[in-house]
Amino acid sequence: SEMVMYVSWARRCVEETELEVTASVTDNITLMFVAGYNDVESDDNSFSCLDRPNPPLGQGCNPTLNPDLFVNGEPVNLDEPGGDTLFTPEWNTAITALYDRQIGPGHLFASVSAVTTDDVAIAIDQNQEFFYVDGYTLFNARLAYEWDLPNDDTLTIEAVGKNLGDKTFQEQRLFLGNGLFQGWAPPRTWALSLSYMH
Repeated sequence: SEMVMYVSWARRCVEETELEVTASVTDNITLMFVAGYNDVESDDNSFSCLDRPNPPLGQGCNPTLNPDLFVNGEPVNLDEPGGDTLFTPEWNTAITALYDRQIGPGHLFASVSAVTTDDVAIAIDQNQEFFYVDGYTLFNARLAYEWDLPNDDTLTIEAVGKNLGDKTFQEQRLFLGNGLFQGWAPPRTWALSLSYMH
């Protein structure tokens, strides 16, 4: 069997910077801060549907089903705007507070974090314009207790909460001819687990 992949992307210029700071407030409390900056710009791009069998508009490269993509049987070029790139926010930050303490026969662990993402383009619409999702902040938390057992075995009970503010935002958006597919981020989620390591 043989698989052929066609890729047609414009030239991109990428500049990235990351800052990470960790501070021990007490013997049991640690604060962490991480910030990332991404400046990714692309040139305008023009390509044939033959170069990308599934164009951004969701139209197949088929002269019968999509005659607008062909002139006299020859595929026309599709124009893709330059500038920002998909799924690449300019700024990302995360602030986390960690707590770790020996209690009884094991350790208590707790953490709370706030993760912020800048405005981000997630799709290109039918007019070849970027579709942006506004920036958002997610709050997550974890609480766990780990028992130290003989032979270095451990037993851990853990509770985890994600997107505690129940923030609603789109992660995916795909234009399919006259239709539209939308993918949404998971809502507030809780989980409880019990694990044993030997």
